[in-house]
Amino acid sequence: MTVEELMKKATNEQIEKIQACQNKAEILEAAKAENFPLTEEEAEEIMKVLYPPYGEISDDSLDLVAGGKGKKECEHKSATTLLGWHVNSSGKQVFEYRCNSCGKTFEKEQK
Repeated sequence: MTVEELMKKATNEQIEKIQACQNKAEILEAAKAENFPLTEEEAEEIMKVLYPPYGEISDDSLDLVAGGKGKKECEHKSATTLLGWHVNSSGKQVFEYRCNSCGKTFEKEQK
């Protein structure tokens, strides 16, 4: 199951507890405590989203962190990479993506 599919099944409380984890073992422990079963592979994928292997943050990502709204979708309509997720002020899950063509980031609210 993809990270996005997993997070759609999780409650906001479960997401917040998973986001607070620092490593795969903590993710597995938190998921078990929340009665949210995860495989080691799924926990590894979550770690890749929470702690991406690359070091630099794009300008678009900085805009999102600094309170900007970012783009809702990229004009390329190409494949995207899930960067992370959070719960917005309305209590809805929001996923952050990067366009694999141009590298721009954008958000999509879970429906």
